[in-house]
Amino acid sequence: MPFVERMSAFFDDMGETATVVTGNGGRKTGTVIFDKPDEDAFGGMSIGRSCKVTFATTSFSFLSHGDVVTINGADYRVETVRQIDDGLLSEATVTPLDDES
Repeated sequence: MPFVERMSAFFDDMGETATVVTGNGGRKTGTVIFDKPDEDAFGGMSIGRSCKVTFATTSFSFLSHGDVVTINGADYRVETVRQIDDGLLSEATVTPLDDES
């Protein structure tokens, strides 16, 4: 019997709900792993605000630079999107919209 990956298993325990406005104005909701670290840069003189969102590629296959993702009531702008390993998972680098003001 072949092994079948159940992608939801990666997100069941630690996943958070994310919503993206699609190109036609609709809303797509899915489960993501949201990693929001505070990173010291330049010897502690700066704290990075870049976050990473990992998701099943099929959940947000349309996601691209400039899109807005809402997670836990906060909005984030997508900076980069790339597939991981075999392409079943993807990750996006996002930054909080409050950084743009």
